[in-house]
Amino acid sequence: RGTIVRETTNLIIRTWSEEAWKYVRDRSVTVEVAAGEMLCRDGQPFTHFVFPHSGILTVQSTIEGMRPVEMMAIGREGFVGMPTLGFGSSCEGDVFGLISGSATYVPRLILREAFHQFVCIRMSMMRYGRFSMQSLMQSVVCAKSHHADQIIAFWLLKSMERLQSQD
Repeated sequence: RGTIVRETTNLIIRTWSEEAWKYVRDRSVTVEVAAGEMLCRDGQPFTHFVFPHSGILTVQSTIEGMRPVEMMAIGREGFVGMPTLGFGSSCEGDVFGLISGSATYVPRLILREAFHQFVCIRMSMMRYGRFSMQSLMQSVVCAKSHHADQIIAFWLLKSMERLQSQD
């Protein structure tokens, strides 16, 4: 097993070997993402996986005639694009910058190649998928079991946790 990456704050990428990160990094770009900036619109072609290093991204769904609802918030613990790891090629939900920060954009086809080539990438992304499902299930239970003020307090604590710059 190679040396583990330490030069990034994205916790998924930090689990990758140096060789895997170099393969992906050399084919990617890291940019600043502004609050309110649209990264991907629901149903449009999905071109890049997005790995936040700072800030928070939000995936929202809009039902006609209603206001948008957040489906998921993603900080440096994750990435945007889980549904497209299979064979999907469209964005699922509207993805925006919620809190400004930086993120690495990895072309979809490059990450798919790396996913198959590097076990460390495959394992970390699958672990994040499991974590995302567990978080979703916890959110459903929380919504049914707690009052709105408790749910908001939990969301605020999770948001602060995502913004922490230390491990």
